[in-house]
Amino acid sequence: MQFFLPRPHILIAMHDFHPGGTEKIAMTLAGAWIDMGFRVSIAVGSTSGESDAHVPAGATIVALDPPIERSLLSRWRLARRLADRVAPLRPDIVFLPGNYHFGLARAFRRQLPNAAIVAKISNPLIARNGVLLEAVQRFFLRRLVSGIDALAAMTPGLKNDAKALLPDMLVQSVPDPFLADSVVPLPPAQRRSTKDMLHLVCIGRLEPQKRFALAIEVVAAMQPDTKVHLTIVGEGRERPQLERAIARHGLQEHITLTGYRPDVSTILRDADLLLICSRYEGGPAVAAEALIAGVPFVATDCSHYLRDLAQIGSFGTLAADSSAAALVTAIHHQQHQPRPSIVEAAAALSANRLSHAAQGYAQLFESLQVGQRRAALLHSGGIPRATTDQASLSANRHSEDVAA
Repeated sequence: MQFFLPRPHILIAMHDFHPGGTEKIAMTLAGAWIDMGFRVSIAVGSTSGESDAHVPAGATIVALDPPIERSLLSRWRLARRLADRVAPLRPDIVFLPGNYHFGLARAFRRQLPNAAIVAKISNPLIARNGVLLEAVQRFFLRRLVSGIDALAAMTPGLKNDAKALLPDMLVQSVPDPFLADSVVPLPPAQRRSTKDMLHLVCIGRLEPQKRFALAIEVVAAMQPDTKVHLTIVGEGRERPQLERAIARHGLQEHITLTGYRPDVSTILRDADLLLICSRYEGGPAVAAEALIAGVPFVATDCSHYLRDLAQIGSFGTLAADSSAAALVTAIHHQQHQPRPSIVEAAAALSANRLSHAAQGYAQLFESLQVGQRRAALLHSGGIPRATTDQASLSANRHSEDVAA
């Protein structure tokens, strides 16, 4: 039996327009899905945040009034109210753009029983902190994902980790769209870095996960032997602590905090190395942006994605451990590597082009939509159970292979 279904209505559910990579990527995908003919709504607890500048034309914004601003426990209040608010929209797909939003799934499932809920794995699902803590995390993880139909992992490594933790869940590997189709690697001749100073750059929210205090320790450890300047791009709650650390080390002339900047590509053109000190990452988009700008990275071993990229020596180096001394050693090692090749960078990042990623999600959504419609028909007595079970199994197998 063939089904000819209209393109589904996609609802993206977020807390707000926080200026993070997760929210920016969600808006990028929204624009691509609209261009592909999908109807897209964006439901938020608050319209605050700089990422609202990336909302694409054609998207419908549904916001709570009064708003729920982001706080320690705000997600649990947000879940029920936002689910109640969007229930009349009856979307076909609910897209949760990162781990932070998993907590919305159960409330959305109650209010939208016929929608397929897809959540993107934006960071490792659990922290490796010992057997007991891991067991506790696994318990709560199973509750968090109980309303989710499919997980979309940004890298094969994240997919494998998720399947090991949640063997009964559908987990699909769909690359993140870090790069527009029109972006091309920057030829080395267009880079403006000077030879007499090592220019390091860190980019991200000033939050504990990013561990920018460690980056400050790195610059301190390089004094006075290496002429180095570090630019930290981003804003967040750790800014006062970072300012105090810079002053304590006497590094005011060596470290600049720029705050949030939309022109990351301009900053990268002046950089020699991207420094990533994170405790954990999913697939940091900034590494791809840096490579397109001809800038390699030095990083802690915090991401499957970076681990894969570092297999090509010119792309970057992972530190032996998470100490300032190990990162300094990795920086000196990377300085003696050739610059990233334009051809190699373009090939390695091809899966992260917007059209490729958007199509991968579209195929996953439509396979889930077929499954949901078949299930509804089965419930109403429209088709035999055996036909439905066979078709659902086929759809799930297909979605496992999408955009691999």
